[in-house]
Amino acid sequence: MTDPVLLGVDWGSSRLRGYAVAADGGILETAHSDAGILLADRADLAGALAALLGDWSTRWPHAPIVASGMVGSRNGLKEVAYVGTPARAEDVRNGMEVVDVGGVPVAIVPGLVHRGESGVDVMRGEETILFGCAAGTGTVVLPGTHSKWATVDGGRVTEFCTFATGELFDSLLHSGSLRELLPAEAGHDAKAFRDGVHRGLESSGILHDYFAVRAEVVSGGASAAGIPSRLSGLLIGHEIAEALGRSLLAPGEPITIVGDGALVERYGDAVGIAGLTATVLPAVPCLARGWLLLANDLPRRES
Repeated sequence: MTDPVLLGVDWGSSRLRGYAVAADGGILETAHSDAGILLADRADLAGALAALLGDWSTRWPHAPIVASGMVGSRNGLKEVAYVGTPARAEDVRNGMEVVDVGGVPVAIVPGLVHRGESGVDVMRGEETILFGCAAGTGTVVLPGTHSKWATVDGGRVTEFCTFATGELFDSLLHSGSLRELLPAEAGHDAKAFRDGVHRGLESSGILHDYFAVRAEVVSGGASAAGIPSRLSGLLIGHEIAEALGRSLLAPGEPITIVGDGALVERYGDAVGIAGLTATVLPAVPCLARGWLLLANDLPRRES
């Protein structure tokens, strides 16, 4: 088997993943752990990383280890200062810091900070995906608990905005007044989702729209089984409308959605309902290409 040219670590709040990356960006082996930064033993983060990598460090002693995500936060292995926008890959590469983890050097990728008219925004981990998704110019959307909309111009990340759509969806669905109406099982309701997206795109405020999801059910106008889909569509519709209002999308500008699974499909559908078109790319290949780009000048480890 071909040896990897680097070992990539994606260390988020709730998950820890490792990838042995080939020179062409292919993934040779993967490793997974539930030891996210917020779940792992804070006193033994080095141990969590060593457990993830297993024998990789000895099997491939020359491959540099590059880690991105919350590993560089104040709760991570070492807090690494954010790099301000506009930022190119080389700016982020210059901000990387190497820490010794049990005798093994680990290069930590810094996140990005954007200071705009509407305030301050930050990301950790998504910058690696952005540089690896090959979007020279356009808008890149990264759906998730905290979805990111980033503007890329000539390979530079010039602006980005975070929307807590996934977090709000989970909170409203399971902790609010909708909880008592939820059936035991509810699959995806495409019509309810589309209705929610249309409402979100056309509305000027979320507060009444959220309550209307409940009102439509208790008044007999909608099925309780469609609540999760309607709420999801509503919030994503509002997100797209706000992104348009913040000029994160320009008419005719390319849109790239990066991710995997049902949520990415929902975003693609919602973008289409808004009259826009998007290209969907899987996340891991973009992440791998980002690591390769950022690790370009890193020295190979000594055996």
